[in-house]
Amino acid sequence: MKKLCTLLLVFLLMLSVSACGGESDSSKDEPKEEAKKEEVKDDKEEAKEDDKEDPKENKDADTEEASTTFDKTLKGKELLKAASSTFKLPESYRDKMRITYMGGVNISSTYVSGDSFYTEIVPEAEPNGPKAIIIYKADEGFYYNYVQGETTGIKGIYEEEMKDEMKAGTFFTADDKDLDEGGAFGLIDARVEMLDGEEMVYFERITEDGLIAKNWYSIKDRFLRKVIGEVDSGDVVAKYEVLEFEFGGDYRDKLILDENITFTLLE
Repeated sequence: MKKLCTLLLVFLLMLSVSACGGESDSSKDEPKEEAKKEEVKDDKEEAKEDDKEDPKENKDADTEEASTTFDKTLKGKELLKAASSTFKLPESYRDKMRITYMGGVNISSTYVSGDSFYTEIVPEAEPNGPKAIIIYKADEGFYYNYVQGETTGIKGIYEEEMKDEMKAGTFFTADDKDLDEGGAFGLIDARVEMLDGEEMVYFERITEDGLIAKNWYSIKDRFLRKVIGEVDSGDVVAKYEVLEFEFGGDYRDKLILDENITFTLLE
């Protein structure tokens, strides 16, 4: 869990800036000489082939509450290890978040199917405005980023270390090697506390870019409820609040690319 929440922060901040700016810069700039333009032609046909397979069933593990049998009096890394060891990630889910960053407030909606996902972000003040969209197709290893209504977008390789980004950011999981002394997690404090009448695993950590990240994850389902990013002075520079979420569901239709969009391959 080296990049727990940090990756989510970077990912959503990138998209929130794109959404606040209206049109994507990538749709305006001239592509680099070495960039390759690829037409998306056969996605619908591929999707039909995928549909021949039965969708994964929403197993009980997708909707049942996470085990809460760990010792809630534990603190620090021992608490995080115990909380992580009693939970299994769901196969699919959706969530909706409010993202506050640099004076702007955006709403993100994410749909996860297996290791693939679709995320759209729109300014809260303009809910009917153009959305910034990113789709990651795990079977290809590529992400696609574009602004709704545009005819061009970008395509890039989703790096190996980022493949668990969404689930690692929205669910609490921990790797012992990162939590142990000298690990990359940067843990400051961890304890069980209440938030809005619900028991939470709360922890503070120093991110790789020097922010102090305060995180609240529900003990009931291990799903993220809130993240606050602060600088040393205590000023809040970013805030993420989960508005709604649901386990299970078939969201494969969200992964079908618009054949009218031309994507430039980033190298």
